[in-house]
Amino acid sequence: NKNLKWSLFLSIFTVYLLITPWVNACFYTDGDETVYLLQTQSIIKEQDTNITDNIARDDCILYHPEVKWTGWKGTYTSTILSSFLMVPGYLISGRLGASMTMNLFGGLLALNIFLIVYFLTKSVMSSFICMLVCAFGSPLGIYSLILYPEIIAALIVAFAIRKIIITEKSTFAEVFFLIFLSIFLIFLKERYTFLSVVLALTLIFKMRKNYKLIILILVISIIGYVIFSWYDKYVWYQGISYRMIYYVKQFSQHKPLMNAIIGLFLDQESGLFLYAPI
Repeated sequence: NKNLKWSLFLSIFTVYLLITPWVNACFYTDGDETVYLLQTQSIIKEQDTNITDNIARDDCILYHPEVKWTGWKGTYTSTILSSFLMVPGYLISGRLGASMTMNLFGGLLALNIFLIVYFLTKSVMSSFICMLVCAFGSPLGIYSLILYPEIIAALIVAFAIRKIIITEKSTFAEVFFLIFLSIFLIFLKERYTFLSVVLALTLIFKMRKNYKLIILILVISIIGYVIFSWYDKYVWYQGISYRMIYYVKQFSQHKPLMNAIIGLFLDQESGLFLYAPI
C-alpha cells in the first residue's frame, strides 16, 4: 500500500526533523562531522574538495568553536561522496540542512526495515514495532541525526537486501542498479569493502541459475573495482589502500582484537550492550 509506505516514511522523517534543530543547538559537530561539512562547504564555494585552505582560515569554528587546526598540513579528501550528498541540504540551511539530508536517509532506512520484516512475518504490527525500535533506538536513531556516512551505507544495504529477498526474477536494469550500489559503498568509505563484496556474492548466489546476469555482475564489479583502484592511486595517492592495510594489521593481532571486541560490547561509557542490548 503506497499510502501506508508514505505515511510511515513521513512520520519517521518528521520526528527526526523535529529533533534535529535541538541536536544542532545543543551539540557541536563531533569527530569527522566537521571535516564532512568543510568538504561540503568547499564543494559549493570553491568547487573542490581540498579543505586545506578552509582549515587555514579556521572555517571549522563555524561548526565547532573550540576546534582550531592551526598546525594542519596537506590535504583532506576522505569520504567525499557523503559530502556531495549533503550539498542540496547545505545549500538550503547549512549544517541544519545537511542534517536534514541524514533525516531523509534515516526515514527511508526505517521504511526498508518495515518492508523487510513484513515480508518475513506478514504482520503489520510486528513490522511496525520492529521499525520503531530500530528507528528510535541506538545506533540508527543517533546516526540519523548526525553527519556520518554510516546511515547512508545502512540504507543501501537494507534496500539491496530487500530487493534480493523479495524479487523473484530480476531484470538486467535491477541487477545493474544493485551491483552499482554495492560498488558505491566502497567509494562511500573504504571500510565498507567487506559489505560490498558480500552484497555482490549474495547477488551472484541469487542469480546462480541465470548465467547472463552472473556475467553482468562480474563485469560491472571488475570495472567498478578497477575504477576504484585508479581513483585511489591518482586522486587519493593510495591513501585508501594504506588505511585498509592498517585495518587488516590491527585486526590480525589476537590480543588487541579480543580487547576491542569485549570493549565494544561491555564498555561502561559507550558499550553496545548498554546502549543497544537488542
